[in-house]
Amino acid sequence: AFIYLRRRPEDLGLYPDGEKPPDDDAEPASRFRRDVRDFSWTLAEARRTRAFWMIVLFVSVDRFALGAINLHMVANFEDKGLSFAQAVSILSLFAATSAIVGPAWGFMLEKLHVRYSAMLISGLLLVAVGLLIVADTYPLAIGFGLMFGFAVGGASLVQNLLWADYFGRAHLGEIRGFTAPFRLISPVGPTLTGFIFDRTGDYTIAFAIFGAIFFVMVIAMAFAEPPRRPARAAAETEAVAPVDEATEPPG
Repeated sequence: AFIYLRRRPEDLGLYPDGEKPPDDDAEPASRFRRDVRDFSWTLAEARRTRAFWMIVLFVSVDRFALGAINLHMVANFEDKGLSFAQAVSILSLFAATSAIVGPAWGFMLEKLHVRYSAMLISGLLLVAVGLLIVADTYPLAIGFGLMFGFAVGGASLVQNLLWADYFGRAHLGEIRGFTAPFRLISPVGPTLTGFIFDRTGDYTIAFAIFGAIFFVMVIAMAFAEPPRRPARAAAETEAVAPVDEATEPPG
């Protein structure tokens, strides 16, 4: 961590694509414009927005479902008649797919707002869990492995981008630290799945619950419209207006 971690990319002279490093000799107004564009919300400000709590819901319940599916995937396919080797191969296919789709998701996230990407991933997970419920043949299981892997491969990227894209970077640690306890429900998923299987004899009900969770994730992000910046942002922008006018060349 001491060797590799840094506070922010700018400390190493790195900037977003298309952005030029600040010129020390530049006018104050030009430097201020860059700061405004990278506006950051405080935790107190973020908590007063609907988007904040919709994102909390999104990032909390997905691991509740994903962890359970990962753990019980092989047993589910064996229960449906696939051989142990076939079931394990689906697990391997899922893992390999999720590992290699990062660049594809990175390109997509450059073109698609992170909110819509989150909705897309939730929709793919919903379809994948439907396949998981009905997949009693090897080809259907392969289809599940590919779709599930593709969706999970993008989920971690999207979750990391959500907080920064919505609320900026300056208070990201405080915001994510506040939301971390909500994810403590994730270990309950595998246990609940095993309990339901012991009572019913199959995984249908448990996986149907996870399908409902993925649907809720779609709805949550549909309502997570990017909030308007707080009054503080407008005040800061107005405060620099006279400087902007002073630095404009005479007409």
